[in-house]
Amino acid sequence: MNKILKYLAYVSLCIFFCNDFLSAQENISANDNTETENSSPVQEFAKYSIGERLFGGITYPGGTLSGYETPERKLSYNYGIAVTFEYRFNAFHSFTSDLALSRKDYYIRKSIAGDMADIHYRFDFIDIHSGYRFNYNSFFAGIGFFAGYSVYGLMYTEVDSLAIGEIDKSAYGINAGMFIETGYRFILNGTFDFVTGINYDLGFTSYYSDEDELMTNSGSVFAELVYKL
Repeated sequence: MNKILKYLAYVSLCIFFCNDFLSAQENISANDNTETENSSPVQEFAKYSIGERLFGGITYPGGTLSGYETPERKLSYNYGIAVTFEYRFNAFHSFTSDLALSRKDYYIRKSIAGDMADIHYRFDFIDIHSGYRFNYNSFFAGIGFFAGYSVYGLMYTEVDSLAIGEIDKSAYGINAGMFIETGYRFILNGTFDFVTGINYDLGFTSYYSDEDELMTNSGSVFAELVYKL
């Protein structure tokens, strides 16, 4: 009888320690899974989303410039507004597109009839950007193409006197090129996100061809409120 009691006691102790050991292993495994889920780049996302974007930044004259001496290109500014659309294939990959209305200013200093003159170009554009975006957690990076045209152009020239004139629309061309972007998405709630980032547009075609041939060369920062459908 005593041997049986001792045997049962030993078995009970073994079961007790084994149970504690298995419980500890389960807790460790659960913690590992939680950490893995927290560090996973996969987050909840909306398949479709639309947004409104405000942007502004700098421009630098691209293209071919005329003049007896080497023209001096100067930094200027751009700003605008866009309506955006995004379709998410999955947590990592998405297609993006936007319709943008922007104003771009370009400053050039060059020789005209032997005198140095400051030329100020101002153009209003309607452009469509479309491309691919890679998402990792809240970070993203994208690349794509844009195309559009100028709806209004103004040239301001200073030599000895001031002259302001609207640019003849026959000098307008297609504004097309490629863009790159990167940014960060702040998840506000289940309906809205706030997105901010930087964008760079590089033109391949001349949107203005006369004495000078101008191409898009601009960078901007943007802020966007996104509505998830």
